[in-house]
Amino acid sequence: MTPTKKKAGRPRGAVKSSAKVKRTKATSSANTSPGVTKAEAAASKAQETLLKNKERLAAARKKASDSASRAKKTRSATAKSSAAKAKSTASALAEKVKASQKTLAEAKARLASAKKMAKAADAGAKAQAKVDDLKMSLAVKADKDLATAVDAFKTRWLKKRSTADSRKLKAAEKKAAAKAKRKSGGKARGPGRPPKATGASMPATKSTGKSRGRPKKVASIPKTGRRRGRPPKSA
Repeated sequence: MTPTKKKAGRPRGAVKSSAKVKRTKATSSANTSPGVTKAEAAASKAQETLLKNKERLAAARKKASDSASRAKKTRSATAKSSAAKAKSTASALAEKVKASQKTLAEAKARLASAKKMAKAADAGAKAQAKVDDLKMSLAVKADKDLATAVDAFKTRWLKKRSTADSRKLKAAEKKAAAKAKRKSGGKARGPGRPPKATGASMPATKSTGKSRGRPKKVASIPKTGRRRGRPPKSA
């Protein structure tokens, strides 16, 4: 049987490296602030001072140890004085190292505080940028929606206005037509009672003996002898 070959997988450090890259990108903007840069410079200077003082302290302690050994061997006053002086120098340098350590600790604390503040400011700036983007997008959407609403309102308004104007025009045309007919002297007869027929158009009827004409005169009362006139005058 031939041994089965294992598939080549992703290296173990690949995921971690990508995560590190993401974290580096997230913190790069915060680390480039002026406050962080100044605090980093102060911390770096304090670190250098501490290292120099430690080197000088190590050399002074070695010198003091050698001077003390020489003074034990020779037991001379000069050797003892040199040993005491070397010891004093080492003690002074030890105090300087302590002071440098304190300065470095303070510088590191200020650096951490500056990074924290820069990170918070960066987060605030990113949040504000998102708010500004949202504000801009909302303004663009509002303008678009307003244009759509105005178009819809304009269409409805024009339709209503057209209907109202059409009614007014029809009423005006009807009024003008009626006025024109009144001025021309003829009023159009509407459907209703038909006009009376004239004599020529009347149908002929059967005559009953005589035609109807002038009525007979009534016999007059017979006149008396004298015509009645003015009464006689009195004597």
